Amino acid sequence: MMIVRFGNDRIFLKRLTFLTILSFAFVFFSRFFSTLGPVSYFKVIPHSVNTLLVAFSYLIMASFWYYFYINYAKSNRLRRLALFVALIVFLQFLLYIRAQLFSKSFFKSLDLFFPLIFSSSFLFLFITLFKEEEEPGIKRSAFVAMVGFSLHLLVNLLIVVNDVHSELFQGTRSAAMGLMVFSFIFVLKMYFYVIFYQRLSCK
Repeated sequence: MMIVRFGNDRIFLKRLTFLTILSFAFVFFSRFFSTLGPVSYFKVIPHSVNTLLVAFSYLIMASFWYYFYINYAKSNRLRRLALFVALIVFLQFLLYIRAQLFSKSFFKSLDLFFPLIFSSSFLFLFITLFKEEEEPGIKRSAFVAMVGFSLHLLVNLLIVVNDVHSELFQGTRSAAMGLMVFSFIFVLKMYFYVIFYQRLSCK
């Protein structure tokens, strides 16, 4: 088994975590502002530039979990989950690129159910990390991330239900509530990356 080692590996993991924080934040704010005011947002950041930055952000996040698998995860279960999450994030990257090139309606079922797989994968990973982690700060942040991905999974389930019964969640009020809920979930998820980065800085 491999663990985080002192020297270049630890420094690289720390830097990659910082880049992941920036990438995760950019993907969220890109979705937030492009939903809230797409015309104004794309005047500030051209659509082509935004596409490249979001795609690059997904690659950075996939790299983080792959490196987490190689150099931090200790048990075989956590290593398998970290590798699976890295693959899921990379698949998210591919789906994002596909969405920019092809009609979304052609892949409607995949677009609808992939978020369930995405949030479930992260949820299982953080449950395992919470059980196994000995460092109090990372353990606490893993629990917070568990809550975040539990809420994310619930929201994704509601989205699937809404797709079947489209009259359930409609209108400006529902859209505003959605933005607030996803903002709260974003903060819960981001907490893990920030604490993980801080703990690496202390070692």
